[in-house]
Amino acid sequence: MLLQQNHYYTTKELAKLIHTSEATVRRWSDSGLLECFKTPGGHRRYTPTHVIEFLHKYRYEILPSTEQDIVRRPGDINQRLQR
Repeated sequence: MLLQQNHYYTTKELAKLIHTSEATVRRWSDSGLLECFKTPGGHRRYTPTHVIEFLHKYRYEILPSTEQDIVRRPGDINQRLQR
């Protein structure tokens, strides 16, 4: 796994890691799909455990690339959630 174990990910970092928008990450958090905690200033933070649980639950894979991390997922998560 390419996640740093002693790091709390910001919304922006997580969005970049899984190649989605910050708004999507926030929406997943707000709907309870992706667990996070909030700092005293109200900013979301994601632990590696939060991220790994989400990736496994919704069958995402983070695959290494020569330039950056690539996330592969079977189908669109929003479509699977609407079923």
